[in-house]
Amino acid sequence: MLSGRYITDHRSRRWDKSNPEGLCRLCPAPAPVGDLIHQLLFCNALEPARTKTVLHWGHFTAERPYLGPLVTHYSLGTIEAAMAFLLDPCSCPLVISRAQDLKKQAIFNECLYLSRVWCHSNHKLRMKLLKHRDLI
Repeated sequence: MLSGRYITDHRSRRWDKSNPEGLCRLCPAPAPVGDLIHQLLFCNALEPARTKTVLHWGHFTAERPYLGPLVTHYSLGTIEAAMAFLLDPCSCPLVISRAQDLKKQAIFNECLYLSRVWCHSNHKLRMKLLKHRDLI
C-alpha cells in the first residue's frame, strides 16, 4: 500500500473492463470510487475490520499510554493525517518528535505495528468478501 501499487478497484480499472470507472465493488450503487482512501477509511463493507482493529488499538495503547495522543491525533484528525499514519507512521512529525522526546525508538515499531494491523485486517476482509462474491 505504501508503494502506491496496491490493487484497489480504482487502480484495476485500467485492465478490468467490467469496472472501467474503478468504483468500489463492495459498496451498493451508487458506489464511490474504490481508491485506497475509501478502502482504508470509509468502505461500509469493511467496517467490521476497522471496528475490530480499533478495539485492538485500544488494548495495545492502554499498555502504552504515550501512544494514546499520537493515535488520537492521527485517527481523529484529517483524512490526510490518517492516511499518512496508516501508510508510513515513521514519517509523521508527531511520531518523530514523540520518539525523540521520550528517547524511545520503540515508538516507531509500535506505530508501524498499529498501522500494519489496520491495513492487513482491511485487506484480509476485502479479499474474503470479494472471493465470497466471486469477484476475484
